[in-house]
Amino acid sequence: MTTEVQLCNLALSQLGVTEQIASVGTGTLAEVTATGLKVDLCNQWYAYSRDEFLKAYPWRFARKFATLALADDGTGEIWRFEWANAYTYPTDCLQLRRFVNDLGGGSWGYGEPYNASEFAGADLSWRYVVRVHDGDKVILTDVSEVDADMEYTEKVTDLDRWDGNPSAVTSLMWLLGHRLAPGLSLGRDLSIHCWQMYQQEVRAARALDGNEDNPHPAGRDGGSYIAARGSD
Repeated sequence: MTTEVQLCNLALSQLGVTEQIASVGTGTLAEVTATGLKVDLCNQWYAYSRDEFLKAYPWRFARKFATLALADDGTGEIWRFEWANAYTYPTDCLQLRRFVNDLGGGSWGYGEPYNASEFAGADLSWRYVVRVHDGDKVILTDVSEVDADMEYTEKVTDLDRWDGNPSAVTSLMWLLGHRLAPGLSLGRDLSIHCWQMYQQEVRAARALDGNEDNPHPAGRDGGSYIAARGSD
């Protein structure tokens, strides 16, 4: 089990910092009572780096499915001319991935380029945009309430969830080291080295993450994707 303080200490050790942060309680940074530059920098950059890492890829350990809550049906709203509904943005969501439907086969919305010609004539009601409406973050879309099932990347703060992919933990360590080095006045070269190690380790983490996935092909149930291509 890796804790926040342990991960920060690992990052510091890779930077050649021998004086570590003392771990107390369950090892969260919020429990650390010590003060100083190292603690301040870790508090400043840890959560930022963690969320940056999670958002960059649909990690298996952070995937979550949820039915969205309708926030507004568009009646009387200016955006009703472009979108049918507004759904509440999940509070634990870092990155929306896709509406669960027959177009994706388990992988739609994971950063693959959208080929307009390939999907010509397909049902595009699954498209969406993220906006602020009445002061709240919402998802504007034409998707109906009965179909409003979304897959997204959850803000996973419990590192126990990460331990199934050791390279993910190591990647976060290097990314955090990259962020900490300038503040500790350790030089640009060391910061660049940490970034290069992060890029190397994150490739290994993605490969490991994908080893347990075997997604359905697009249009597996004869849905709108197949219909768009004229198949029977």
